[in-house]
Amino acid sequence: MSTGCKMKTFILMSTHSYDSMLQRQKQIIKRLSKENIVYYYEIENDKCFMKKNRNFFVLDNNYINKIKYLQSTGSVIIWCSSIYEAQFIERIPHDYVIFDFSFDYANWSKSQQEIYKNGDIIFTQSEKLYESLEPTHPKVFLVKNGVDLDSFSVYKNDIPDDMPLGKNIVGYVGEIGESIDWELVKFIVKNKDLNFVFIGDYDKGVLDEISGDNVFFLGQKKYEDLTYYINNFNCAILPIKGDIKLDNFNYFEFYEYMALGIPAVTTEILELGEYSKACYTSSIKEQFANYIDIAICESNTSLRLLRRRIASQNSWDKRIDQIDNIVNRELQLE
Repeated sequence: MSTGCKMKTFILMSTHSYDSMLQRQKQIIKRLSKENIVYYYEIENDKCFMKKNRNFFVLDNNYINKIKYLQSTGSVIIWCSSIYEAQFIERIPHDYVIFDFSFDYANWSKSQQEIYKNGDIIFTQSEKLYESLEPTHPKVFLVKNGVDLDSFSVYKNDIPDDMPLGKNIVGYVGEIGESIDWELVKFIVKNKDLNFVFIGDYDKGVLDEISGDNVFFLGQKKYEDLTYYINNFNCAILPIKGDIKLDNFNYFEFYEYMALGIPAVTTEILELGEYSKACYTSSIKEQFANYIDIAICESNTSLRLLRRRIASQNSWDKRIDQIDNIVNRELQLE
């Protein structure tokens, strides 16, 4: 992280509990608290107060009554990840407001747009969202998602007890629901003698979409355990549907696959850009299935090194350096 700048106090407002906070929030908090005071403010909780480390605290919505007991330093910056959270910023004395949005500005009401315009800095997660927001505010910056290189190590490769054995494994990690192109998945499952593993929360209705002796839904896993599962994939997939607006998102899983050197087959909805050379991309089901065969048989060391290099260029440490530099420069805090 950047050094040499004054410490700041960040208050991350959220409707999520600390235990269920979004991964982007978790990674940002973890790193901001190395050099700043950070409070994670649970808007909808009235019974929570935890000190996680010397610089990081979890607070409930009685914050305003406890503020005199809490430490702060430098400028106080509120960080909001949704318009809903932004409605509560006036509860808390602050100097600046940062919005970190992943949802389309075009769908907001006029009142929500007015709240948004009061942000001092706007961060977005994807290029398409940046393009839609940039004309609407003078300080919009693209800060994509990243990967925690310490957590995703090629040496964490023990086989988890619930991983299927006997066949090569095609794996998926992430949201299991309407974002997945189930027709594509059904096609490859039917036509490939492989085990297909899905990791993540899912509704039982998903089981109506696809089932079979070679399909395994393993549920949500602890973040620290994901590496062991992915390292045992022979090929990873991101079969995202092309008819819904998920291209506003920047996928964590892609960088995690890259960090471990795992070959990935994706549909064309993802914002891969220059990284398309490190994976296999097609929305045509026959070609997608063929790419799985190629990926499983891949023995190209230079491709694995390229993937790991891509991951290192997109680490969360680099993202926080970028955030820190923007905040200091734009708010003139250096």
